[in-house]
Amino acid sequence: MENKNSHVLLEEIRSKLLENLSRLQHAPNERPPDTELPEKSQISIPEERWDPNSDMELAFTKQSKEIDR
Repeated sequence: MENKNSHVLLEEIRSKLLENLSRLQHAPNERPPDTELPEKSQISIPEERWDPNSDMELAFTKQSKEIDR
Protein backbone atom coordinates (compact mmCIF):
# COMPACT_ATOMS: atom_id res chain seq x y z
CA MET A 1 0.00 0.00 0.00
CA GLU A 2 1.34 3.38 -0.96
CA ASN A 3 1.71 6.13 1.66
CA LYS A 4 -0.34 9.04 0.31
CA ASN A 5 0.32 11.36 3.26
CA SER A 6 2.43 14.28 2.14
CA HIS A 7 5.08 15.74 4.42
CA VAL A 8 3.30 19.10 4.27
CA LEU A 9 -0.01 17.60 5.41
CA LEU A 10 1.69 15.66 8.21
CA GLU A 11 3.49 18.80 9.37
CA GLU A 12 0.19 20.75 9.44
CA ILE A 13 -1.46 18.03 11.51
CA ARG A 14 1.53 17.92 13.85
CA SER A 15 1.55 21.69 14.39
CA LYS A 16 -2.24 21.75 15.03
CA LEU A 17 -1.86 18.89 17.49
CA LEU A 18 0.96 20.60 19.38
CA GLU A 19 -0.99 23.86 19.45
CA ASN A 20 -4.06 22.12 20.88
CA LEU A 21 -1.93 20.30 23.45
CA SER A 22 -0.37 23.57 24.58
CA ARG A 23 -3.87 24.91 25.35
CA LEU A 24 -4.68 22.06 27.74
CA GLN A 25 -4.39 22.66 31.46
CA HIS A 26 -1.71 20.60 33.10
CA ALA A 27 -2.58 17.66 35.31
CA PRO A 28 -1.17 17.69 38.86
CA ASN A 29 1.74 15.38 39.44
CA GLU A 30 0.62 14.06 42.81
CA ARG A 31 -1.84 11.48 44.00
CA PRO A 32 -5.13 12.60 45.49
CA PRO A 33 -5.17 12.09 49.28
CA ASP A 34 -7.75 9.29 49.21
CA THR A 35 -5.48 7.02 47.14
CA GLU A 36 -2.47 7.10 49.46
CA LEU A 37 -1.20 3.86 50.89
CA PRO A 38 -2.10 3.19 54.53
CA GLU A 39 0.57 3.63 57.15
CA LYS A 40 2.11 0.52 58.67
CA SER A 41 0.20 1.10 61.90
CA GLN A 42 -3.09 0.99 59.96
CA ILE A 43 -2.31 -2.34 58.31
CA SER A 44 -3.79 -5.12 60.40
CA ILE A 45 -2.23 -8.48 61.10
CA PRO A 46 -3.87 -11.20 58.99
CA GLU A 47 -5.32 -12.84 62.14
CA GLU A 48 -7.08 -9.59 63.05
CA ARG A 49 -8.77 -9.14 59.68
CA TRP A 50 -12.45 -9.96 59.67
CA ASP A 51 -13.77 -12.04 56.82
CA PRO A 52 -17.41 -13.13 57.09
CA ASN A 53 -16.65 -16.32 55.17
CA SER A 54 -13.88 -17.47 57.47
CA ASP A 55 -15.15 -16.79 61.02
CA MET A 56 -14.80 -20.43 61.97
CA GLU A 57 -11.29 -20.63 60.56
CA LEU A 58 -10.12 -17.57 62.53
CA ALA A 59 -11.67 -18.84 65.75
CA PHE A 60 -10.04 -22.22 65.24
CA THR A 61 -6.64 -20.62 64.53
CA LYS A 62 -6.79 -18.49 67.69
CA GLN A 63 -7.85 -21.48 69.82
CA SER A 64 -5.09 -23.68 68.46
CA LYS A 65 -2.47 -21.00 69.19
CA GLU A 66 -3.72 -20.70 72.77
CA ILE A 67 -3.47 -24.46 73.19
CA ASP A 68 0.09 -24.48 71.80
CA ARG A 69 1.22 -22.03 74.48
